[in-house]
Amino acid sequence: LPQRLWLANDFLIVRLLEQGSEGKVYLVKHRETGEVVALKKLEAPAPCRNVFDLPEECLFQLNNIPLHRHIVFMSQVDIDKEARVWQCMQFCNGGDLLDFCERTRAKRMDDTTRMIFALHVFIQLGEALAFLHYGLKRNPTNGRWTVHADYKAPILHSDVKPENVMLHFDDTNEFGLPDIRLGDFGHAAWADKPHHIAGSPSFYSP
Repeated sequence: LPQRLWLANDFLIVRLLEQGSEGKVYLVKHRETGEVVALKKLEAPAPCRNVFDLPEECLFQLNNIPLHRHIVFMSQVDIDKEARVWQCMQFCNGGDLLDFCERTRAKRMDDTTRMIFALHVFIQLGEALAFLHYGLKRNPTNGRWTVHADYKAPILHSDVKPENVMLHFDDTNEFGLPDIRLGDFGHAAWADKPHHIAGSPSFYSP
């Protein structure tokens, strides 16, 4: 079940990261632990201020998608006094894939480097989708695949596009390449349940 954030007491807003039609995303820091995360404030108000009556996409991700290295993890939610929903998620310091590609385009990356980066993105994004579709997780030590213990059923993300693919750089990255993490599960649904066509038209499957 969702946990209360108590935003006013626990987190200090550092800066605005992004502003879009769905809402605003802030970089915040926990006042006691110093943990840095992203807080997304949804533009549309909740139907009520009951934290257990959240938008369907919040409940779906909280209850059905366990922690995975290549999926942006939503850990907590809150509803403020104005009935605005706040989502607490992992902070990805490299931004999204679309912005990254636009930034690096000006640097004129050579063909070999561009190909290595593209393969890296597809491999790690493939691991995220393998987890959602089949519950598969790869052991980075021996390369073996196993089914996650908390896996329930196939999940469709339904909106895979560069804006929803996040990058994160840290000291554990090999060869300076970022971790690739799939985010924004606003259109996610169970594959074996009735669901409508969702996502961004220019990124629909053929």
